[in-house]
Amino acid sequence: MDKRRFFKILLVDDTPNVEEAVREGLERIGIKTDIEAHCPKRRVERFGGCTLPAGKQFDAFHLALIDLELFPIQNLMLLDKEDLRGGSEVLPYIRREAPWIPVIAYSQHFEKIVVPFLPIACGFGFDGYLPRGLFSSVTLTQALWDNIYELAKILRVAAAVGESANLSLPLGLDLRLTGSLAKELDAKFPMWRRVFSQLFCFCETATVTKLAGGWSGATVLQVYAHQRNETGGREGDWLVKLSESPSKLQREAQSHIRMIHGGLEFARSVQLLWPIVLVEDTTAGIAYQFARGTSEAAKYLLEDDSRLDDVCERLSKILAQLYNPGSVQRDILGNVLREWSPPAEELRKAAKLISVGEVAELLLEIAEPGIDKILTPSVGYQQSLIHGDLHLGNVMIGERDLLIDFARSNVGPIAVDVARVTADLLIRLPQLRPPTLPPSCLAAPTRFGAAVQSIVSGLRFENGDTILTDYFLRVFIAQHLNYRDISPETKDWIVSVLK
Repeated sequence: MDKRRFFKILLVDDTPNVEEAVREGLERIGIKTDIEAHCPKRRVERFGGCTLPAGKQFDAFHLALIDLELFPIQNLMLLDKEDLRGGSEVLPYIRREAPWIPVIAYSQHFEKIVVPFLPIACGFGFDGYLPRGLFSSVTLTQALWDNIYELAKILRVAAAVGESANLSLPLGLDLRLTGSLAKELDAKFPMWRRVFSQLFCFCETATVTKLAGGWSGATVLQVYAHQRNETGGREGDWLVKLSESPSKLQREAQSHIRMIHGGLEFARSVQLLWPIVLVEDTTAGIAYQFARGTSEAAKYLLEDDSRLDDVCERLSKILAQLYNPGSVQRDILGNVLREWSPPAEELRKAAKLISVGEVAELLLEIAEPGIDKILTPSVGYQQSLIHGDLHLGNVMIGERDLLIDFARSNVGPIAVDVARVTADLLIRLPQLRPPTLPPSCLAAPTRFGAAVQSIVSGLRFENGDTILTDYFLRVFIAQHLNYRDISPETKDWIVSVLK
């Protein structure tokens, strides 16, 4: 099916039969729809008592159609924000949760000139305004709907890229990459070329190579982009993330901006190209400045594993900066593990694959509060602002070492970061893998143990931090069993080493 002929629509309207009118009107002109309708019924409650989508639930929507009034207006000459809650209440919520989605307002009052309704109604910043009766009108045609939707999308892009936006989409970006990478991206992200044209709307050419990235999330690319001569002809390096989940990348972008506002020096030195995710259908993209002289740590290390000591020392310095100042906390071991471990369903799946042994029991106990056989002692540990998703794909090595992707950043145990990056080293470098995990990774007389010791050498690492690191290490290694990018050989090692 032509994706431009199918729309997943979020509809908010207090009139029950509007859903049928919208569906029938669009199907009459050859457009299939899947409409999720919400009908406000109680004036005194937020959104009229509706529970609107949140977070990743927005990923599937192509656009939102919002009744501007939500409830009948009593006096058009004495309007206030309570009369236009589609604009004053619903629109800000969607902009906060899913700023990539075009939001179109409709109202019966757009069908006639009403003062002061029009200037107030058009001041909210919707991406389009329609008369309520359009969907049942013979004036609605496929060409008209295409124009309405395409203009709304362009306005969403323009909200991100400002005056750089070229409104004559699709843009003429010359993409240069190997045939195998092009086929891979075409298969995984059918609309990636349009997303690139939006991300690099100021450029003439872009050379694209793939980076290692993480295991379960976005596809990570390095882009060398050249501006058009008429705009100065400058060149730049960018790190691009593509994902099928716009909400995931939007959380990452918002978290990165939050870190910049917090004043962290390394976060300020690598900028987002645009403040919101750019989306075509379900292909989403964001771009970071790729600081000159840097290399993704995963690629840097995989090219030459003799650089392991150098990477660990650099990482230790970055973390020492991130964790200063910190504080000592004490809690029940099970509480700490449950708060920072993967979702319970992932733990259960991993435990089933491991099947037997202490680690399988550990995963099930974390997943099932109330069992409490192993995790009852209290533990003291160092707490600070942590990265939360620290793997080598989020570490940039160079003249100035950097971290990116703060989507999971929060105040928590520093052992979480140490365990995550240690697990990542074992997954990426088979030569580091021990046949069995030692009781304490810090005490292991191996190259693996030396790497962990180097990472924590600049940190205030106490006995409780070591205990938490060893528990989290097993949890995060097991988590990789759920990732589709992990090779069968690596999964076999994970199962054998955790049994």
